[in-house]
Amino acid sequence: MHAYKQIELTTLGQFELSPRVEIAQGDLYRQLSHPIRRKIVSLLGSRGSMSATDLMLELGLSAGNFYYHLRILKGLVVQDEKGLYTLTDAGVLAQSKVLSWQEVPEMEFPKIMENRFFSLFSFSNAVDLIRSKAAYVLIPLAIIEVVLYLGSGTVPRGFLIERVPSQDFGDILVGNAVSWMYVIAMCVGFLVATNRRIRMTCLAGSYLFAQLPLLLFGSMAPILGLVLPAGFLNTLFLVFQAWSLMIFAAGFSKSGNLSLLSAAIVTLAVAYVNVAVVMSHLPLFA
Repeated sequence: MHAYKQIELTTLGQFELSPRVEIAQGDLYRQLSHPIRRKIVSLLGSRGSMSATDLMLELGLSAGNFYYHLRILKGLVVQDEKGLYTLTDAGVLAQSKVLSWQEVPEMEFPKIMENRFFSLFSFSNAVDLIRSKAAYVLIPLAIIEVVLYLGSGTVPRGFLIERVPSQDFGDILVGNAVSWMYVIAMCVGFLVATNRRIRMTCLAGSYLFAQLPLLLFGSMAPILGLVLPAGFLNTLFLVFQAWSLMIFAAGFSKSGNLSLLSAAIVTLAVAYVNVAVVMSHLPLFA
């Protein structure tokens, strides 16, 4: 009995220290049968090392639930000398097998988020960058946007913009601040009501990135207005507004660990309320 215990302990020690341990297909399927565990392996495979806090926020899990799943992934996930979690060689192999198993159910996150075209136009990678370098990204981006709004002669109104006769720096600052608070307050209210974890930096960054299409339109509109009829210009604005909403919905889904569909529905609701509030300030560039 004692000999068996000694062998078992030695095997476990080797299993933790050696990342090249082979894992049987049946054991691998058992370890990755749950979508949360597949998501953990997927995240570590795509982003490299991550802290426990980042993983729990990403997955929307409590500490107890997270460590329960982590124990089952023993041999696939290890902690490095910095305390970060990373995949072993067996974990990397497991990730490739997860992608090839047709019988394993799809990840909870929609496939559209993995589409390169969608990721490019929704600034998905940029939103991911905010998580690790929030201050280095958000503050310069906010300053740049205020300057660009000043140059374009427009003021942000949530997911709408209003052209102003004079380029008043104070109006742009107030408009930007009020719009930011309005959108963030509605989204945070939804996340609190549904008992979701909130990543404020990700949510704030999503709104800032969502302003870029509106800024682009506001900068082009005075020139396009010289050659295009007002009706066509307003239709063109709706295209840029849809782009803005797409960016925010993609970021909002990550900030609250929501499905893209749920985030899109909430974003559209916010946009409709936005229109109702500022109905008299529709961006008509005649």
